[in-house]
Amino acid sequence: MKQEYRKPLILVILLIVIIVLPLFFLCSFIPEEEFHGYIIKDTNIFVFFPDFPSFWSSIKTQREANSATTHLFDYLYEVELFFRKEIGIRPTPFRWNLWAGKPLLISWNEQGDYLVSFKPNLLFRFFILPSHYKQGKNTINNWDKDEKLYYLWKERELLVSNRDIALQPSVLFSTKPVNKDKNSAYIELGNKVKASLTLHVKNDLYIDGKIISSRKFDTNLPHPLNFNDPALSFTFLYYPLIDLLSDTSVQNMIPSLIPQKVLQPISIWLSVFKNTSIENVYQRIRDKEILEKSVFFFSGISDKFSSPIPVFGFWFPYENSDIQYLLSELDLDLIYYPHQWGSSQGYIVPVWSNALCLSLLYYKNGWLVCSQESLTSEILESFKEDKKNSETIPILTINLSKMSEDIEKIFLWSARQELLMGINERDMSNIYSPWKQFLKEIGTFTFTIRSIEQRAETLFLIHGEFINEN
Repeated sequence: MKQEYRKPLILVILLIVIIVLPLFFLCSFIPEEEFHGYIIKDTNIFVFFPDFPSFWSSIKTQREANSATTHLFDYLYEVELFFRKEIGIRPTPFRWNLWAGKPLLISWNEQGDYLVSFKPNLLFRFFILPSHYKQGKNTINNWDKDEKLYYLWKERELLVSNRDIALQPSVLFSTKPVNKDKNSAYIELGNKVKASLTLHVKNDLYIDGKIISSRKFDTNLPHPLNFNDPALSFTFLYYPLIDLLSDTSVQNMIPSLIPQKVLQPISIWLSVFKNTSIENVYQRIRDKEILEKSVFFFSGISDKFSSPIPVFGFWFPYENSDIQYLLSELDLDLIYYPHQWGSSQGYIVPVWSNALCLSLLYYKNGWLVCSQESLTSEILESFKEDKKNSETIPILTINLSKMSEDIEKIFLWSARQELLMGINERDMSNIYSPWKQFLKEIGTFTFTIRSIEQRAETLFLIHGEFINEN
């Protein structure tokens, strides 16, 4: 380095040290002000981190996070690059704590608009948004030149949103939980049905919480399904999650949170079954509210036909074992044929050519319905009595490793049919490959519930965790 450049460079470094270090030292001794937080108006879901840097540091040590870092590096780098371009800071737990503080609150509304609320430290106010901070709490500004982000200062707290009209009518966060572990995230969603969950990441990664429903459920319904059957992609006890998902506000919000690139192949695939006999059967069963007491299971996707065909089934309690009575109640005029599974007598009901030929079998005070005859044989082999504590029952099991293969079949079929603009089968395989590997390593996610009946509502205590079979 030439002599004429060395002295000015040393001087600049000394000035930075003289200015920044005292500020850093000052920030470390200033007591933290109370965080109030703001959520978007008509919020449907919010996530609150009492100490986001600690949560971040803890979740980085989890097996699931390590898998994401290994297989989804390119996607995570895009997020990091966005932060570096828009804020000028490389995102790490230490830097977040230094600049943006500890509490973080994110909320979404039914339309998918979001609001981020946090309380930046002095360094953030001095160096990142100094001029705009002085403009006052009622000034809405563009964060970026593309006008995709907007921000507003409110009582020394910074609000950031994708919509400028979402900033001013924001609502004070009134349901902030107290005495929450700093290595956790508190989540609340739903309007008519409320779900309150806490994601823990300190030692093991797990979820606990509650769902409150105003409806009364027969929570002691027996069911014969083995939720831990490795041959199934997922099993699903219809209540109370369906009661939560039937909340129209949640239904409208979920698609807005999932990238359209993911939803498009699935939407194209589901459109194959529109206006078909199988849709008609589903609508009749749904309208009779039979599904509300059922256990649903999904075995996978069959690619033996021109379109991917779901291999699924469900069991629901029913007092009458007469198939004619059942079809009459459902107002379905279907042809059926007797069929034998070992010592069990049932029926085959053609619905949609050879692809979907329903098997019906009256089993343990209810009807077992499978989309294919071979699945019925497999399920009957796996059925067993639940000998565990009857107060705690499985509600949801997802084998993510097997599910990743089912998703891949749908995505590749959509690309093969040239239904995804600009993406062929090879492109889709390359795009999905890291996600497939990530899901395969995650293992199986299970939810269990314990119900407590109250006067005017039913309270479900829930617990969820990942189980690694490897």
